[in-house]
Amino acid sequence: MITTQAVGNLFVIVDPDGELETTIAGQPTLDWVEIHSLLREDFGDHYDFMSCYLDTDSGVLNLGCASSTIYQETTGIGRHIFNFRADWGTTRLQHYTYNSWLNPHTLLHEIGHLWLAYVNYTETPSGTAQHTLHEDWIWSLGEKNTHWGRWLDNQNSCMDYDQAEWIDNVDGTFNRIDRLPEQTAYEEWYGYSPLDQYLMGLIPPSEVPDIIIVQNPSPALSEAGPYGVPTGPYTPSPAALTVTIDQIRNTRSDEPGTWSGPRVPDHLNAQRVFHEAIVIITKNPDLASSFISDSEGHRGHHTAFFREVTAGRAMMDTSLLRTHFTELYVRDNHADRGTDVIPAPFWLSPDLWVRNDDDGGLSNDQTIRDRTNYIYVRVRNKSAQPYENVTVNVYLANFRDLVPGTEFLYPVDWEPAGLLGTITIPSVPAASGAIEGEAIVSMPWTADRIPPAAGWHPCLLCEVIPMETTPTGLHHVFENPKLGQRNLTIIDPPPPPPDGQGGGADGFDGFLFVYEFAIGHPLRETKSTRLELTAERHTENVRLFLDPAELVDGIAEYGEQLNWDIPLESGCVPSGKKGVQWIKNLSTLYDKPTRISSRRCDNDGLTLLIKRGTEVGILHDADRSDCALQVRFEDDVRIRVGGGERDVRRLLSRYHMEGMRPVVLNGLSLLEITDAKEAALNLPLTTGRKRLKLIGIVTGESTPERPLYHLSERQGEHTIGGVSLQIGE
Repeated sequence: MITTQAVGNLFVIVDPDGELETTIAGQPTLDWVEIHSLLREDFGDHYDFMSCYLDTDSGVLNLGCASSTIYQETTGIGRHIFNFRADWGTTRLQHYTYNSWLNPHTLLHEIGHLWLAYVNYTETPSGTAQHTLHEDWIWSLGEKNTHWGRWLDNQNSCMDYDQAEWIDNVDGTFNRIDRLPEQTAYEEWYGYSPLDQYLMGLIPPSEVPDIIIVQNPSPALSEAGPYGVPTGPYTPSPAALTVTIDQIRNTRSDEPGTWSGPRVPDHLNAQRVFHEAIVIITKNPDLASSFISDSEGHRGHHTAFFREVTAGRAMMDTSLLRTHFTELYVRDNHADRGTDVIPAPFWLSPDLWVRNDDDGGLSNDQTIRDRTNYIYVRVRNKSAQPYENVTVNVYLANFRDLVPGTEFLYPVDWEPAGLLGTITIPSVPAASGAIEGEAIVSMPWTADRIPPAAGWHPCLLCEVIPMETTPTGLHHVFENPKLGQRNLTIIDPPPPPPDGQGGGADGFDGFLFVYEFAIGHPLRETKSTRLELTAERHTENVRLFLDPAELVDGIAEYGEQLNWDIPLESGCVPSGKKGVQWIKNLSTLYDKPTRISSRRCDNDGLTLLIKRGTEVGILHDADRSDCALQVRFEDDVRIRVGGGERDVRRLLSRYHMEGMRPVVLNGLSLLEITDAKEAALNLPLTTGRKRLKLIGIVTGESTPERPLYHLSERQGEHTIGGVSLQIGE
């Protein structure tokens, strides 16, 4: 009798009498449809992949390792479009695999066959398909066109049988290194090459380098080793071929139209989040057997390895999804209940915070460098049932350039190289009445993983596994209740000046800071973005300026000239001695008398720029100077004589600018924030990221109400990302 049982995140099918064995086309096999039916009955129809680990030592058929696709909708990867889901009773499953032996290479190889390696190329559009990518194949008949051949230099691709790498000697010859995935020293060398990742929908064609084919190499190739040792030189005949990604993307006259051409969907719209069920087929009823424990080790390694070899561009969740997996979540803000898309700011998760000590505190501390801090995550459960085996991963976002960004897309920004820690929660308690169940875990954030001061305070990202089944493409934090983000930078006044002066007419009575942040995302196409600054708390002693990184034209020509004696220059850095520094006599800076200046603006007549603090004497009687009336301009004033509409107004209109005005400060073209409660402008931003700066001048004593500002990006009606900045701890 067949029995089923969940052992951690493994679905174990015990088949002591071989009831799942069957024969198809004269070949013994297992009833994969029935196996999936058993899985679906207990854990739902949630999986893109079903991978079966066969316990052959217990008597299960040794079928080797293979895979088959039941649903294929992608064009441009060398395959037909087809759908056999109805035969399986599923609306989700795309591909299944079975493995009689387990190693990292094989597990990647078999799921890779959903997309790989079928494609050919042609040198001209609508030419005849060339099959050289698959030459020369010496193994099983009929599999030549579904694997990369020995002539192809496919880097470290797992999608071949020769497991070899070509080394260009730059003299027309090549050396060759053979590796065996069964050997521990090489098992993690394999992954997905750039061509593989393009076909998987993970990178654009521009990131695929030219492909070398060493055709008809002499001497003849051998698959007997030695392994890990360069051999050669080998001379191709004729010379080595170079195949470009454009040739692979060409249409071909002798293949069905769906087979060739560009990949559709492309890397911006392809699936990135996958669920894979690991199914154990055994005849051994002992659920504590070594095969099951070894399989769990392979499952965990495979999960992390898939993410690593795709550089986080895709993720594979191999956890079993209990019926209430959607009831787990982390809040994006205090209004979040884990159900609907919530309003901004969603980047200050109250369920993700930092403590300087592992003291169980529930509020966020400012991270202290050069020592271990602790990251806390709270996972919530809305279900009346507890949830077991929940994994929490925490990542350092933008860990390479350390610049806080407004926008993050899952899973690419949860990059494995930025992983700070992983912890498994044995059980998240059930909800009771109106009170949700919750579990709080902490993990150390060691000093060596905390970026230097030059990076300010980087953003933290977390994910909760089991992951949601939708959305499956690139998406934001607020679209997925299993994701959390904390993107808060705290600007503290610098240490007291060495001379001990702290105020007065000749003392230091204010400070300057420069905060660098990034807008946009390389994987989001847009012609423009709306940048908004809103103050949750604002005090009058803070004056803000935006450096729009040359995305706004006309500031230098029409901006007010502010010639202030402050240490601000184009080369200032976002932290350190030049990023936050004291300024002397700042309280009187704005009151310095300035001259009335004028300039001729094309088609605008004569414009007088009267600076704040300018004093003018007005005579009642031209013959009596003692009757002069002194007029002081408390704010900057523009007076136009003749001409039409000021270009500065057209500048404001062009960028739909609100709560800002153009100024030039120390030669820098800036936008002064005139209304911190609601300031915004449209910026012409194409695909990619752009670094902007927020410059602040803080005068006087600090107040209990620490100023808090949110910088956010909006696309249409949706806020898609943001950063927050607080002045003082």
